[in-house]
Amino acid sequence: MRSMMMIGVLCLALFAPIAPAAAKPENALIEAMLKGPIEARDAACNYVMAHPEAINPIYLSTVALSLWKRGDRAQAAFWFYVFQVRSRAWINADKSAAPLRASLNQQIGAMINPWVASDLEAWYDIAGRALSYEKKIPLYPKQPADLTPEQWQAVVAKARQDNDTQFEEVIGGFRKDPAAFAAKRRENGLPVGPLQEPGAPLPSDWR
Repeated sequence: MRSMMMIGVLCLALFAPIAPAAAKPENALIEAMLKGPIEARDAACNYVMAHPEAINPIYLSTVALSLWKRGDRAQAAFWFYVFQVRSRAWINADKSAAPLRASLNQQIGAMINPWVASDLEAWYDIAGRALSYEKKIPLYPKQPADLTPEQWQAVVAKARQDNDTQFEEVIGGFRKDPAAFAAKRRENGLPVGPLQEPGAPLPSDWR
């Protein structure tokens, strides 16, 4: 009888379904990335990268900021562009969020864009992969209250289309004459060449 009980316990241990990890509180994640010590900041950042639907898209900017602070600049640029496309739908649906997004976009973009644009092909690759990846990750579940699910999906699709168009017009446009782009950067005192201190590479599934 004792051996049968032990077998039952082992079967439960081996084959019983594993409960999913408890969701992290949204405000705590944002607070940790903005003001927490390094260990808490990195833990929160890693969690949100694995669960991007866990926080309001406006605050995906804090992921980019956290990655930049720890020296993973290429990954920071990637998540900055995920933030841009995903938060665009929110400001289209809720104009009151536009000033905050504009402020975050300017503050973080002022660090990331001049750096990543030193290597035009790397810039095109990172931004293009971000736009593609954003279409695959789960949406933030708290959609704007005044929209039906169908209306919200239409707003999201329009934001993605607008970003894709802007991506090809801006970065794609620079690629048509890379020599002129490089000359303009040098004229403005900006580096031209391989990305400086990019940190950890983008994982292969970020695309």
